[in-house]
Amino acid sequence: LGDYYPLTGINLDESQWIGWQFDRHDLGRGFAMYFRRSKSNYITIESSLRGLDPEAIYQVNFADSGRIQTLSGKDLARMMVTIPKARESLLITYTKKP
Repeated sequence: LGDYYPLTGINLDESQWIGWQFDRHDLGRGFAMYFRRSKSNYITIESSLRGLDPEAIYQVNFADSGRIQTLSGKDLARMMVTIPKARESLLITYTKKP
């Protein structure tokens, strides 16, 4: 079991993004899933991952592009997320480094 966080408003509006996060604090890992809906004109949104240690370092995998990055919990709590095309998604996984 872990924690669930909505990262955007919960709605059916096709012009808005939707996203959520599942965090396993006990394992130091989790994931966030974002969807840019069909009528959204926004290619980038600011997102705040939650439940993370702001002082810790996390390995972050942007699964759709294969990009791997090292970010602090503080940076993950305020990051820009980009999905270039409407009707596409983005999966981000993260693991706390020892």
